[in-house]
Amino acid sequence: MMHATMPPQVWLLHSQTNHNKDKSMSSNKQEPKWIKSPAKAYLLDLIEKGKVPSTLKPREVHDEFCVNRPEFQAFGYKHFSNRLRALREKVADRNDRADRDAAALASDRLLHPRPNQDGFGLPYWPDSEAKEVLCEDIDRGNHLTMTKEQLWSSKPEHYESFPFDVFVKHVHQEVKTRKFHAYIADKAKKVISENALKHMPFAK
Repeated sequence: MMHATMPPQVWLLHSQTNHNKDKSMSSNKQEPKWIKSPAKAYLLDLIEKGKVPSTLKPREVHDEFCVNRPEFQAFGYKHFSNRLRALREKVADRNDRADRDAAALASDRLLHPRPNQDGFGLPYWPDSEAKEVLCEDIDRGNHLTMTKEQLWSSKPEHYESFPFDVFVKHVHQEVKTRKFHAYIADKAKKVISENALKHMPFAK
């Protein structure tokens, strides 16, 4: 054997060199960062969807859901327990906040319910059946083929709930709002098209 023929000092130096080399190689095999890893995203998704029962212990979770997954090949079990606990606490805290927000909104609705009538004693237009029926008429283009009075008198939801002059104002407002939304959508498409054109190979 090599070390049997080496002087003690040379053999010791050779041994230390190999030890340092092995240590350097092991340090190059460190775990990747957990914070943005696919493994973390996979485990978080399982917890959010309720697929990992809270009663399962870390080792059981690891063996059942993670050990054979390619995302976890670069990670051992050493830090799994702490990481699982942190993700469970994160999801639980998020759910608690959502429940508190929902409860606060429900309480606010009880204290300050949406009005059934406007300041003139008429039905609250945004929630009225008249608005829903008018939107259907506009979708069909009836506002273009009928006069305002014909449109108003054609549905009881209109003439039984709103005076003709108020109804006409809502027709104009609905048409105006739709034109504005269409303008914004067309403008956005035009900007997107222009930007796409600029990045075409032939445009350069």
